[in-house]
Amino acid sequence: MRTPGVERGRMRPREKVTHVRRHVGRALVTMAVVGAVVSGCAGPGGPGTGAVIGDHVISLNDVEQQIDAALTDPDQTAAASVFGWGTDGLSRLVVESAVSNTVVGGAATAAGVRVPPEELEGIAENVALGMLQQQLQMGNMAVRDPSVVDGILEITRRAAPWQAAAIELGRHAIGRVSVVVDEVTVRDRETAERFARLLASGGNLAEQVLAEPGARRGAAYAAGTDTERAGTILFGVPEGTVVAYQPNPANASWSVARVVQRRTDGPGDPAAAEQLSQSELLNIGIRVAQAEQGNNPVVVNPRFGVWDPVGFRLVAPEDQAGLVILPS
Repeated sequence: MRTPGVERGRMRPREKVTHVRRHVGRALVTMAVVGAVVSGCAGPGGPGTGAVIGDHVISLNDVEQQIDAALTDPDQTAAASVFGWGTDGLSRLVVESAVSNTVVGGAATAAGVRVPPEELEGIAENVALGMLQQQLQMGNMAVRDPSVVDGILEITRRAAPWQAAAIELGRHAIGRVSVVVDEVTVRDRETAERFARLLASGGNLAEQVLAEPGARRGAAYAAGTDTERAGTILFGVPEGTVVAYQPNPANASWSVARVVQRRTDGPGDPAAAEQLSQSELLNIGIRVAQAEQGNNPVVVNPRFGVWDPVGFRLVAPEDQAGLVILPS
């Protein structure tokens, strides 16, 4: 596998960081999980459950062992402190990686995607360096500490397997995956979620939503030409799903969309895939894997938070990035 954008050099564990390479957009967002872990004991699917993804169960014991290992690593806790996550945020990142590895890893296995182990270190380094660059640009010089560098590398190594698999899934999707949607653009989240519920209810109420200014029926998007949309929840759900989301979080507008058709049988376009960045392929691959779940949502033990399908991350309940209404 050739991973575009990943430099082949290796960063020494105790090397003082004075220069970092370009950031990896979506990977940084994935890593920037903050906030307190929600309290709670009863897990989904019964006691002892950490998370449920379709028919797959991640045991609470496995999750707690991984969390304990992270929290007893002085490098990772140093990184969590400097990045402002704290121990709760670090714990959430551990659970997030466990869920992501299951979702993306399962889809990769089903698709016959295999990532050579030797590629993983380069991906982990690229993401770590991007995170460090972001902090340095913000004036956070504490990230130069060798312990912080080592800690971030350990954190990104934990996510590297699923991120590498997602990149390959994204590469395969270019030219193949497309969606057709009925959609409307609105100005705020409250209106978006209200319209989403009306659109999902069907009948006259749905027709009223699609008669609103800015509504479009039969809007077509393809993974190869609409890369920003292809990296959103719009491409990560089955037909009949209604979503409320921000296509670009930097823009205040919201989109409400009903997925009318989702196709995966287009002719592949390897040449077009080669023109996309690693970050773009990662985002698209995440949604390819997510769509393979069908109508099976991810359910996480509430002590760790809730799974946000729009952001594809683990968050506190109040931090969810939008709304997904799966077909009944």
